[in-house]
Amino acid sequence: MEGITQIDKTQYFEECKRIVKEEIQEMMSEELLTIVTNEIMDTCLFIGGDFAKDNIKDITRQYVSMGALNRIKMAHGGIK
Repeated sequence: MEGITQIDKTQYFEECKRIVKEEIQEMMSEELLTIVTNEIMDTCLFIGGDFAKDNIKDITRQYVSMGALNRIKMAHGGIK
């Protein structure tokens, strides 16, 4: 599974980032938004999905509702 995070996400990244930003609706730095988007995209791949809009939305909502967003903030020194 380690190789999954090596998949080139570049062509999908900006669209996924836009979706994540819309779903979270919380002010955050570009740095944090980039980190969260990468994590969400990796999660989609790990569970066998792709970067379809509904997949990104669903995982983003789960990150928010299950507290993963706060854990990511803490893991990265409390960046906002």
